[in-house]
Amino acid sequence: MRKAIPLLACLAALVARPAVASQFTTEDFVVTKAEDLIDVCSVGPDDPHYTAAANFCQGYTVGAWQYYQALMEKPGHKPFVCVPEPAPSRNQLVAEFVTWGKAHPEYGSSHATDAMFKFLADKMPCRPETKKVKK
Repeated sequence: MRKAIPLLACLAALVARPAVASQFTTEDFVVTKAEDLIDVCSVGPDDPHYTAAANFCQGYTVGAWQYYQALMEKPGHKPFVCVPEPAPSRNQLVAEFVTWGKAHPEYGSSHATDAMFKFLADKMPCRPETKKVKK
């Protein structure tokens, strides 16, 4: 379980990307689709909502990852995301998710967690050498 912390840290770093003249409001915390999560995780340090957005982004992504880990421990579930060694840094992975999301607007209306795991599966697919979910 402890090895998952680097991935969780990566996901939480979605907030590391600076925003461009954000029109962000607290209504943006209602995440119903991928573009909402990407917007929240893109809030930059100059935005008055930065701290709240950073905390929300971290909580959302870490919670989704922990749920995935718990699910993969159950019989009959085959992992589709496997974290390589060394694991990417939190900042790197989260920044890549935001970049990926902005480059793939076709996933913008998808559920935020679905898009997040689409990105992770593309970035870190399970291969024979990474069969198990790294914890």
